[in-house]
Amino acid sequence: MAPIAPTTGAANGSRVFAGFETRARGRRPRTRLPHVDDPVAVGRRLVSARSAAMLSQRDVAFPGCSAAYVSRIEHGQRTPSLQVLRELAERCGVSETYLAWGRDVLVDPTGTELMVAVEEAESSGSTAARAAAYAELGRAASRVARRLSSSRGDRAFRARGHT
Repeated sequence: MAPIAPTTGAANGSRVFAGFETRARGRRPRTRLPHVDDPVAVGRRLVSARSAAMLSQRDVAFPGCSAAYVSRIEHGQRTPSLQVLRELAERCGVSETYLAWGRDVLVDPTGTELMVAVEEAESSGSTAARAAAYAELGRAASRVARRLSSSRGDRAFRARGHT
């Protein structure tokens, strides 16, 4: 039997050996950012939210997420996908941010007002109104981004090699 010769894969420099793709040496795999803080804590928050809403595991189950899967999430044995987390949060009457991280993100009322202004400008059909609304929304987004980039979490994020 002849040895399997590697063939160069896509532009990322990967190599294919007998149908398995590997990364070239020297390249780090992309770091995945978690969408929850801790699976056990998510489970506790789900139990709390479900109990407060007086719902059973069967009540919050839906196609693709059985009552047994809800139980596994609640016991910290499974980490729900973002889509499952969103649906469970909606069914329990809490925010997905609360289930994922244990805190609610307060929406900046200015941002909400600016989004309404953008929607109104879009429906008006005026190019000038749309440009002005998007420009103001962009300035507000830049201000928020600057505030977030000065936070401790962003410094840690950049320290891990992300930009």
